Amino acid sequence: MITEVNSFDKIIKYLEDKKIFVDLFVNDEDDKMFNFRFPREVEDIIFSLKQLDGFASEIETLEYSKKYVRTKCKVQFPIFTDDWLDTSLASVDFKFKNEEYTIEIIQRPLLLAIANVKLGFYSKFAGPLTTYCAIEIRSKKESEIDLEYCQGLVMSFIYEYYQVTNKVLEIVELHNFDADYYKYDHDEDDETKSIIVSTLIQYNKAIDLYLEAAKTADDEICFLYYYKVIEHFSPKIAKLKTYDLLLKKLDTIKYAKITDNDLNNIINISDSLRKSKSDSDLVKTVLSCGIDIVSLFQFLPQTIQMALMKSIKLNPNALNYDLSQDYIDTIIQEIGKWLYSTRNHIVHAKTNYKSNNYECNDEDLKQMNVFLCKATYQIIKWNDNLTI
Repeated sequence: MITEVNSFDKIIKYLEDKKIFVDLFVNDEDDKMFNFRFPREVEDIIFSLKQLDGFASEIETLEYSKKYVRTKCKVQFPIFTDDWLDTSLASVDFKFKNEEYTIEIIQRPLLLAIANVKLGFYSKFAGPLTTYCAIEIRSKKESEIDLEYCQGLVMSFIYEYYQVTNKVLEIVELHNFDADYYKYDHDEDDETKSIIVSTLIQYNKAIDLYLEAAKTADDEICFLYYYKVIEHFSPKIAKLKTYDLLLKKLDTIKYAKITDNDLNNIINISDSLRKSKSDSDLVKTVLSCGIDIVSLFQFLPQTIQMALMKSIKLNPNALNYDLSQDYIDTIIQEIGKWLYSTRNHIVHAKTNYKSNNYECNDEDLKQMNVFLCKATYQIIKWNDNLTI
């Protein structure tokens, strides 16, 4: 906690050098408040002593760019939502906490505001403090924060936030606004839902693809991003299947002399990996490994549900966990055909693409994306749970 007079003086001197003026006023001995006047802000902003805990030492290690602001133990990334300061930021208090880090959304990020002032990113349309929110990562250790690692953490946080709120937070660069970009009217009495998680998905490139799909309003582009999530895991699953086959084969010859036939089988298994990388069956394999089709079937477009009922004589009322694995695999194989053909139809629409009647029609593509959103979420979770 800041208690020394020289700490107050240090904060005030540092900020006034940056055209940020501060008044200290005291309600009582335990209630010291700072009144901040930022350039171009309509109103003064009040911070309590508790909110400024550690701030005096933080400003000594402050580094900033258009993409982030960092100190030794903290980093803030500027963000906005699809409709800017959406009420979901106020209605959901979403945090991540574990033994090493705390991650949360800050609605008046002081460090980011200082960077805005120093970069000159404020105008009569937007003040340096209230224009942005930030995702803040705080390290609980004394060692210097790893920026590259934090960039992965923040994407995992955004991914989990989307699952809770259905809102995509987007990291942006600090810049000048040339218009009154947003209006934020939030009733302070609205109930806030507090959510604290202790684990995050391990970051991988599929998260970026998933969030791009969630942001886009174009159904075809959205579909292709979700499809790329599936493709992202295809090589990994191909290797897993190949390793599994190789291990089974090697186990059969562990205590026997290797024959030419054994060697040919091993070569064939290895060749199957190379060939499968461009095989449409890989999509079906990813679905088979990563999704629960019993729970997801209801989200398929009705036309595709009807087609599946006809082609494989599927009774939707009998779709439960008592079905044989072979029958579930058959359902997934058929869905894989629809996805692969729809992908080719979109990508090759302007060439000599020939329909095979497994393409999702334009009217159903939005609903297909609802299915894919849930399916790819399960696939990402499945991958995160792998122990290898």
